[in-house]
Amino acid sequence: MSPTDPPRRPAWASALGGPPPPGEPGNGRFGMLVGGVWLVYLAPAGHQVVSGDWPLWQHVLGGLLLATFVVVYLTTLMVVVPARRARSERQRGLRPTRASVSDRNMWLRLGTLLVVALGTSVGFGGEWISTMAFSSAVLAVWLDQPWPPRAILATAVVSEGLLLARGADGDSTSYFWVGFAVLLAGFVSYAARRRGELEGELDRVREQNARLAVVEERGRIGRDLHDLLGHSLSVIAVKSQLAERLLERDEPERAATEIREVRGVARDALHEVRQVVDGYRRRPLAAEVASSAAALRSADVAVASELPEEPIPQDVEDVVSFVVREGTTNVLRHSAASACTLAVRSAGGVVVATVTDDGPAPVAHRVVSTDPASPRPGAGDGHGLLGLAERLATVGGTLELGPAEPAGTVLRATIPVPR
Repeated sequence: MSPTDPPRRPAWASALGGPPPPGEPGNGRFGMLVGGVWLVYLAPAGHQVVSGDWPLWQHVLGGLLLATFVVVYLTTLMVVVPARRARSERQRGLRPTRASVSDRNMWLRLGTLLVVALGTSVGFGGEWISTMAFSSAVLAVWLDQPWPPRAILATAVVSEGLLLARGADGDSTSYFWVGFAVLLAGFVSYAARRRGELEGELDRVREQNARLAVVEERGRIGRDLHDLLGHSLSVIAVKSQLAERLLERDEPERAATEIREVRGVARDALHEVRQVVDGYRRRPLAAEVASSAAALRSADVAVASELPEEPIPQDVEDVVSFVVREGTTNVLRHSAASACTLAVRSAGGVVVATVTDDGPAPVAHRVVSTDPASPRPGAGDGHGLLGLAERLATVGGTLELGPAEPAGTVLRATIPVPR
């Protein structure tokens, strides 16, 4: 749903005959009509007002009270749903999204319905006890949790007590039907309300999941771009410096060769960035090792490489390619090494990828982790290693950084794979 779409109406709004919110078809009169259909059960009370054997003052009073109840009930149907929604939003600390009547207004309406229903039931007899069912429906929608079920049961008990006090006119089934009507009206309205609330909660959860998915996708794209551009730009920088030195030594042909390779690296990086944006990138491990070895040799670093004899799963191969790329980038940037070994081995249900150099920058052994509870020695890892640890975590792997034998640094990724 886009921000310009009209807000969706909860199911319990339609069930109670309340008015549709602005932007939806329908109007308040339609809501009154839907809710007013059930007022047919007040016909016996209306007949008693018109033709009952009452004195004039009682006819007038009964008519006024019945008209008051009907008007307040119908107008309450128009406002109770948006008022309940606004009250729930305020209770969650949110600003109501739509205008509604105040809580005080709603309590006044509910109090009027209950007073008129109780007063007419006590004063005029059993024909008027049906007003308690309409009051039960409004209570079910308006009251805060957990009060609606309790209020419905209490209304049913009071209705039975009033019927018992006034007498059932010799018909014992009246006790059943009065209780049944109050409970039915109350719990059907409450069920419709709960359904609407649960649908609203489901919408909120979906919206939250969508936001989290966007955040996760942004992180993935950020890691991809870092891995791609960080490596490629490092290679471009190394080759550009080499070309500059070659020009200073008056070797234009070799410098031109390096410049052409820079152009090729830039084109490859652009192609891979486009693949990342499209979500279709795959990293053949052999091509990644060959590319990394070429970049290291351009920086006058001797390279030895080793690849597994048997194929490994595609998702593992993709992550291992990133390990080789990130390890090579770190060697080019930080190690000042003269030799480097790129090795990927698969044996015993485990794939181990290592990038080992002989640079003079010793480091203490540590496991690189994005877990906030991880030990502090890994807290200084850069975005590249942290992003790599996140990738490895998706396939159940771990990343370690430590000293190599006899000297230098080794970056080791260990990934379990099914046999």
